[in-house]
Amino acid sequence: MPLEPQPIFPLEDLTERNAEMLELMLANKMALDREHMASEMGALMYRVAHPAIVDTSSRTFDPPYVDAISHGITMFEAISGYVVSSVGQDVDPIVVNFNAKVLMDASNDAQLQMKANESAEVFRDDMPRTTEVIIAGTKRFYGSLTNYALLGAAMERQFQLDTMSKEFDILPRIM
Repeated sequence: MPLEPQPIFPLEDLTERNAEMLELMLANKMALDREHMASEMGALMYRVAHPAIVDTSSRTFDPPYVDAISHGITMFEAISGYVVSSVGQDVDPIVVNFNAKVLMDASNDAQLQMKANESAEVFRDDMPRTTEVIIAGTKRFYGSLTNYALLGAAMERQFQLDTMSKEFDILPRIM
C-alpha cells in the first residue's frame, strides 16, 4: 500500500495511514538515512536549516541532546520527502539563507530556548500523528531523549513554515 501524497505537509498532520506506514518504515535506519539524504539533496532549505539548527542547539545543549535533536530533524525531513514530492524545491535561496542567519546570529540563548519550546508545543498540538511517528522512531536509537528529537523536528518545521510564509505568503490563504 503506497503512501498518500500530502502536498501541504507540514501545514497539515500526517494522515492516519501515512503515520502507520512511516512509523514502520522509519524504524529502519537505512530507509531513514536514504530518504533523508534524498530530501536534503533535493531541497536547499533542508541542507541549510539542518546544520543551522544543530549549530544553534549546540550552544545550549550537550552533545547527546544535540544528536537527538539532529535525529528529529532527520526524521522530519525524511517524512516530508516521503509525503511531499517537491518539498522546499521552489523556495528562494535568499529567504532560506536569511532565516538561517537569523537563527544562528541570535544572541539570546534563553529567548531561542523559549521559541524552540513553543515550537515543540505547537508541533505536538498541530501534528499529533507526526509526533507519534517521531517518538516511535527515536525511542529505539535515543531512548529517553525523544523529547529532544521532537524539539529538532519542531524547529525544522518552524523554519520551513517561516520560509514558506516569507516566500509564498501562503499561510494566510491556507490556514
